[in-house]
Formats: sequence, C-alpha cells, structure tokens
Amino acid sequence: MDELKQALKEKNLVFGTKATLRNLRQGKAKHVMISSNCPKEARAELEHVAKLSGAETITLDLPDSEIGMISKKRFSVSVLSY
Repeated sequence: MDELKQALKEKNLVFGTKATLRNLRQGKAKHVMISSNCPKEARAELEHVAKLSGAETITLDLPDSEIGMISKKRFSVSVLSY
C-alpha cells in the first residue's frame, strides 16, 4: 500500500489493462501493480509481458474497488503502471 501511495504522489500513472499492456510492449512501463482480485487471464498475460519487457510486477493486497478509491477515481482499478 505504501508503494501505491508513493506512486500516486510522484509518478505519471497509467490505469487499465489495455494501456498497461501497450506500454509494456513499447518498453515505457517499468512497474506494474495488480489488484488482488484481477481476473486470472489478465494477470497471466500481464505477468508474461512484464517478464519479457523486464518490468517489475507487484501484486497488491487490495481489491480493485479500494485501489480506485485510493487513487481518487470513480471506477475500479485492477491494473496500473508507471
């Protein structure tokens, strides 16, 4: 949770699975944060692409609804990257 709060303060975050995958493939994302209740298929694809691109994957102990509230979004956030 501390990593998430630190990233929210300092980093330019990208929200969402599709945008994160796009940034990973382009080599723009170095860290990926995944919610505890992210769908298994999306998690597997994100971890695979992150491994290929050399990005760090962090699994948070928070569900997507709480991550959305912490990041002051009106929607659930399953994946974010920077």
